[in-house]
Amino acid sequence: MRVRAIVNPNSSHGRTRAAWPRISQALEAAIGPVEVAFTDQPMAATERTREALRDGVDLVIAVGGDGTVNEVVNGFFHPPTGPDN
Repeated sequence: MRVRAIVNPNSSHGRTRAAWPRISQALEAAIGPVEVAFTDQPMAATERTREALRDGVDLVIAVGGDGTVNEVVNGFFHPPTGPDN
């Protein structure tokens, strides 16, 4: 199973960035290898989710706050952008 975490390192005033190594270890201990895509601007989590779906990822995990979760959910329901739609 392919798993990708969409991570907003700036969530929680940057605490997610500091906590990411621990979060990553816990995820991998629980479910195995996890690919990572970091966000770097507004709406990046939506696009990273669309990319994950186009790449055939089986499980997408949102790591961040309410805004990150909202963007990831939108990535599942809004039509993908790009030449391969």
